[in-house]
Amino acid sequence: MGSTARVPAASPVAQWTASLEQAKSDLVARDFSRALLRAETVLRQTPAPGVRAAALLLSADAAYGLRAYTRASERYREFLSMYDLAIEAPQATLALGWAELRLGQVDRARRTWMQLARRYPLDDRAPLALVLAAEAAIRAGDPGAGRAQLDQVLADYEGGPVVEVARLSRAVLAARQSREDDAVRDLRELVRGERVCAAGARRALLRVMTEPGRGEPLMRVSHAGCAPPATAPVAAVPIERFAAPLLDGAGDPDTTPLVLRGLVGLAADDGRWSEAATLSSRLVEAFQAYPGTEA
Repeated sequence: MGSTARVPAASPVAQWTASLEQAKSDLVARDFSRALLRAETVLRQTPAPGVRAAALLLSADAAYGLRAYTRASERYREFLSMYDLAIEAPQATLALGWAELRLGQVDRARRTWMQLARRYPLDDRAPLALVLAAEAAIRAGDPGAGRAQLDQVLADYEGGPVVEVARLSRAVLAARQSREDDAVRDLRELVRGERVCAAGARRALLRVMTEPGRGEPLMRVSHAGCAPPATAPVAAVPIERFAAPLLDGAGDPDTTPLVLRGLVGLAADDGRWSEAATLSSRLVEAFQAYPGTEA
């Protein structure tokens, strides 16, 4: 006779876990609707705390992928209200700020990103959060707050792509406010360290802030794909090496002329008259319509 023994049904926890693993696969495949459905189905079952935490994050990430920013922000906040000490909390806080920014809640996004830096200062996302908060503040018409946050990045964190972007942003802000000495001081540090990739990294960050997508919460500032431009000779002096990517389009169009003018001032301060003349000519050539570049 055949066996009549029944295969035991999987426990609810096993079923929920399997469903969430499928939701993760859906996220990887960018099937955000299916991932959201799976995660929300688990949440309706009153799962155990560990399962609920994973489901909240998956639901939030899937909603963000669908650009359902209200749902995403609600789920991120719910996760953080219950699991703010979890290893995933810094990432959830960063993502919450992005969702708030996309909803037009700029002040709330700034507060969220600053909270990340205060609550998780040793997390590698903390300096990025401060730079995001600074750029959001500057764009919202609060340059004082932006400057304070950039100062904090440079005071609290050592080198790396994010710190280089913060220094360049601070130089741009100083140039906008006609604080030429401050702008030149930061540019001098970047030139001295040959941080030729800072302009491209900053432009990429600003582009992501202004062009909604689906993967912003996972964005990191890096120098991936950056290399010294072919137009800069190997023997070029540091100021020319730093300026070359800007002249080749690595910087954003709104602030590149400010940086180049600062570099002209830096060259002049150092008595590098040939470099100052060369950069001035390139500035006029590339940005003829920019105030102060008239021939």
